[in-house]
Amino acid sequence: MNKNNKDNSLGAITVTLIFEASALNRDEKLGGNIPSIKKLTRFGNKTFSYLSREALRHYLFETLSKTYKDDWAPAACFESGAGENKVVQFDLRTQNIITHAELDAFGYMFTIGGQQSITRKAPVGITKAIALETWEGDMQFNANHDLASRCGANPNPVDKEEHQSFFKVPFTIDYDKLGYDEWWIKDYNFNDTTKMLTLFLSEKGTDIVLKDVEMGDEELQFKVGEYEISIVGLLCTVSKELLEEKKEKSKNQEEKKYIAFKNEFLEKAKKENEQKEQSSKGEKGKGKTKTFKIYEGEYNVDDERNFYQFNIGKYSYDKEKKTLTLSLVLTHSIEADETEKDKEYSVKKETCPIGKIIIKEENNKKKAIFELEKKEKQKRLFQILDVLKNGLIYHSSGENYGIVPQFMIAAGLKLPIPLFHSFVELGSFESSIMNNGYIFSDNNNQKLIYVYNPKNLVGNIDTTNLFTDWDVFLKSIGVKE
Repeated sequence: MNKNNKDNSLGAITVTLIFEASALNRDEKLGGNIPSIKKLTRFGNKTFSYLSREALRHYLFETLSKTYKDDWAPAACFESGAGENKVVQFDLRTQNIITHAELDAFGYMFTIGGQQSITRKAPVGITKAIALETWEGDMQFNANHDLASRCGANPNPVDKEEHQSFFKVPFTIDYDKLGYDEWWIKDYNFNDTTKMLTLFLSEKGTDIVLKDVEMGDEELQFKVGEYEISIVGLLCTVSKELLEEKKEKSKNQEEKKYIAFKNEFLEKAKKENEQKEQSSKGEKGKGKTKTFKIYEGEYNVDDERNFYQFNIGKYSYDKEKKTLTLSLVLTHSIEADETEKDKEYSVKKETCPIGKIIIKEENNKKKAIFELEKKEKQKRLFQILDVLKNGLIYHSSGENYGIVPQFMIAAGLKLPIPLFHSFVELGSFESSIMNNGYIFSDNNNQKLIYVYNPKNLVGNIDTTNLFTDWDVFLKSIGVKE
């Protein structure tokens, strides 16, 4: 958690919306051909439809990326892992919360190898959007009469579950966590000439150079004679003939099995603990390396198709020399400038600083701290609140309802808790929540609560001492100047 915030400063913002929609995101098919809606049961036997958190996250980000294209560009992903352990994850080798607002707002998990990973809990908290009216088994019958009649075919009838209702959903933003992230790293390096800051995420690995490598028929496909090497994301698939299985004894005398490339295919194999020379002026820090060994549990073997699979950190191919360089070192590289402070580096967008990376040491361990500039953080927060207020893209089963608030209550809080969610119902509002001690007040002792209730969906709310002007509310919580 960012320790820069004081105890009496804004810690979070919560927003609860009520919107009307139909044909929400579908679940599995019933009886093979009846598309169902997502449902849950409450109060013993009452059924309510809902919109999943994953769908809400998707449409919130889609709305942000379409509304603010330059600031909410989608972060790149890749597939990693082997066999049944394959996962799709964000690529943290070149991306972080400073460069990509999506990683900042919605979090991530990045697997380094084995049981190690870098995780970020999403500062933007979202729960299900649950219907405020029960589902009574409504169905819709469809048949493609129009198209079928054009070619003399029989119509193909289909039933669908349907539900038209008001839905309630809370969004809670951890303001303290937004724009702030920490990674434990093995080491770091800054090159004054190239202005590249490199963070070493993994300790093991070294470069290995394979000789006589030809480009294959497909992109990222290589051949050594008749044997193949393919690379997708971090996943490297290699013909078994290029590698051999070996064993070594650890300090406690337990045998560990690993695979390594056969010497006959190598142009250059670095010795254990050998490190690259760092002769460039101003380079600071260095990455630790070990020999290119992939230990059991970190690779997958397919005897039937005759290949090994394992993750690499990076690779490069030299067409002239016909060499393929593989590295097990996993790094994060970003262009940055040194600041006047020691071990602090500024990240810029074009020429404007948008954040900084600070290297700190704690108990002989290194940590990289990512911090967004205050103005950039306020801008991201404003953009999130802006699309929540004005409406989200939402379409399902060919219908485009959107998520447009018909009721909205928002507040500045000390802690990220969806305070109002349980106190808002159609036709009623339990006003005792207005006295909750987590709600902030401004310098005039006015509670930082905004209410939008044009149709009196939850009944009349006394707004005498509340905000009803959205822009004034945003200024009061420090999001808009």
